[in-house]
Amino acid sequence: MNSSATQPAPDPATPDAGATTPAFSVIMPAYNTGPYIEEAIRSVLAQTRPDWQLVIVDDGSPDDLAERVKKFTGDPRIVFIRQENGGVAAARNTALGAAEGEWLITLDSDDLIEPEYMARMAEIIAENPGVSLITPDARLVDETGKDLGERYSQMSAIPSALPDGEAVTRLLDHNIFIPMSTARRSVVSELGGWDTDLNSIEDYDLWFRLAAAGHDCMIVREPLAVYRVRAGSITRDADGHNGRVYQMRVLLMEKVLRRDDLSPRHRRIAERSLRRAKAGRALADARSALHRDDYPAARRSAWEAWRTAHLPRHGLIAIGVGLAPGIMRRLHARGLRSAD
Repeated sequence: MNSSATQPAPDPATPDAGATTPAFSVIMPAYNTGPYIEEAIRSVLAQTRPDWQLVIVDDGSPDDLAERVKKFTGDPRIVFIRQENGGVAAARNTALGAAEGEWLITLDSDDLIEPEYMARMAEIIAENPGVSLITPDARLVDETGKDLGERYSQMSAIPSALPDGEAVTRLLDHNIFIPMSTARRSVVSELGGWDTDLNSIEDYDLWFRLAAAGHDCMIVREPLAVYRVRAGSITRDADGHNGRVYQMRVLLMEKVLRRDDLSPRHRRIAERSLRRAKAGRALADARSALHRDDYPAARRSAWEAWRTAHLPRHGLIAIGVGLAPGIMRRLHARGLRSAD
């Protein structure tokens, strides 16, 4: 299926409507996103460049996603694959195997790319031929598509630029690349694609491995994509209401610390990140215990968070849970309601 092995890749700066090999392959894993996937597909169809491929992988979705996608499969640039549920990393790897473009665009099936996304990426690639990963900015919208008036870079503290050699250091602290990024396909393949042992943090892991292998990465603070903030998503859980995000960070930092090529400085940063992730997980356990009115468990978890990372905020929370657990429970419940 992959024709790029026998034909030269097109110049991304010069779109060619008749090209047999696309410059860009959009890979879109999909699970239970029927209400959103048509809009995601249309955002690809609206691109100002015609030389693209869209690979959609239905990861055993139980909704009507497949019927919605079939409306678009008359376009020969759209490849639709269905498989048994194996998780988002497995779906991404399936899409990688079918991708033909020199460049991959990772797009979740509830997000969007702006019409000029590919054209702008092609310009950046032409100006920076050694780059292997480019991340733009994105507008935030809610589940209905209403603009929230905020950028992804604000929500996730993404720097405005990335000095040479700083990608690994920044990634040890947090993920600085948005989900709608562009990566060189050959590099992603050489790295083995996405780690199927990780759930919902597989992109963060891949970007770290790419940077750690010495590949050039870029941040472009232009809003070329649209990120949908949905209830129950990892983004909504960024403060650790149920601890998912912290548990995933623990798994990632433990994996990073098993590497034998970390410098002493990077190892110290990774160890600090691991402590903070474990503390965040313990604090989420404390909040969960408060919600169950299990105040002894809440106190134990809150003090564990303090002992693990020694952050002042954790100490204040531990004291509050110890002295006035009922008040802390009401404050937490109020915070959850305001987040909704």
